[in-house]
Amino acid sequence: GSNITWQVAPFSRYETIKFNPDKMGDLIFTGVATNVFRSSFVNGLQGDMSYDLPHNNTARAGFYFSGESGELDNHALTFPADSMGNQTSTTPIAVKANQHFTTWLYDGYIQDEWRPTEKWTINGGLRFDLIDDVRRSNALMPRFGAVYIPWEPTTLHAGYAYTFTPVPTELANDHELLAFQNTTGAAPTLLNTPPKPERAQVFDVGAIQQITKSLTASVDSYFKYSNYLIDEGQFGSALIFTPFNYRRGRQYGVETTLNYTEGPLTAYVNQAFSVAKGTQIVSGQFTFAPDKLDFISRRWVNLDHDQTITGSAGIVYRWKKWTATVTGINQSGLRSGFANTGNLPTYFQFNFGLTKLLSLFKPDDFQARFDIINMFDQVILIRDGTGIGVSAKQYGPRLTFYGGLKWNFNFAKPSELIGN
Repeated sequence: GSNITWQVAPFSRYETIKFNPDKMGDLIFTGVATNVFRSSFVNGLQGDMSYDLPHNNTARAGFYFSGESGELDNHALTFPADSMGNQTSTTPIAVKANQHFTTWLYDGYIQDEWRPTEKWTINGGLRFDLIDDVRRSNALMPRFGAVYIPWEPTTLHAGYAYTFTPVPTELANDHELLAFQNTTGAAPTLLNTPPKPERAQVFDVGAIQQITKSLTASVDSYFKYSNYLIDEGQFGSALIFTPFNYRRGRQYGVETTLNYTEGPLTAYVNQAFSVAKGTQIVSGQFTFAPDKLDFISRRWVNLDHDQTITGSAGIVYRWKKWTATVTGINQSGLRSGFANTGNLPTYFQFNFGLTKLLSLFKPDDFQARFDIINMFDQVILIRDGTGIGVSAKQYGPRLTFYGGLKWNFNFAKPSELIGN
């Protein structure tokens, strides 16, 4: 119709995770070699609708429904051990811990966008989520946002949202702790509360300013306070993410951006400051040593992905059929050490790219590209194998060269196929 738009879409998704261990090496160095297979098959239906109302209102509504079935299979080799964890035999034993899960998810929302004047746009709405898996959880969530243009080159915005985030079911793992008792693969503790959905309140305030015709500046700030903050870590020798909850979490920061465009030249600078902390681990406790659990239960600690400063900058110049780019990133370093009490060194990475348009079958239908990643061949340590939920070192790319060809083509329109 002239004032109503709607769509309905069925969907399916299948995904698997497979981890094959180095059986001999993992047994020797960690005391357990785990073969992990996880699969998830999701089917569902989603619908959305918008309806233009009088007095500059637009109403929106939608729903989402899905059913998920999955397998969590762990087949491990480990050694017998005494009550103190000391290995008692060099002959490995097999342990199987297979699980099946089914999850149902139901969502719905209503929203109204109101434009009382040309300077104001106000959005308000409600969303309802219900998840039914090992336990049933639901939430009714208000949302509010406003955009105000006091004068033409300036835009202000503010928003609030209550959010409900279920744990990724294909990662949740009710580990069979008793099956590994009296082995070298035993967990530090038998405490294993299942993870819960995260509930959070998010606030956002920002502004965009057109300084000149070519230069735009923006600033955006946020604050998020969470109950049962969801985090993920890689524990043990199988480097697959496992979710767990902090009883409370808080994240806040500010981001500033400058964009410049003038003729063939484009440039940008972006800098962000952020803090992300949590306290009291209340699920998946078996993956943590008792001293670390006790430490985190009594104080706020930095999350493993917390990075105080993150920045990027770039220049793009176009000349005839050539385009050259130089980009750079700077990071103040992720967390490290016992309970994330330290952080890794700051690092910088610079990249270069060059593209050329070519004419093969028709004008400019081919693009040749050459890129250099990490031009100065910096050794970039992203993680050092310590911290909460970090068990392996990770490095950024060394000096790397890429080349490629891209072909742009258009299919004939149906009217052209049958003739006009």
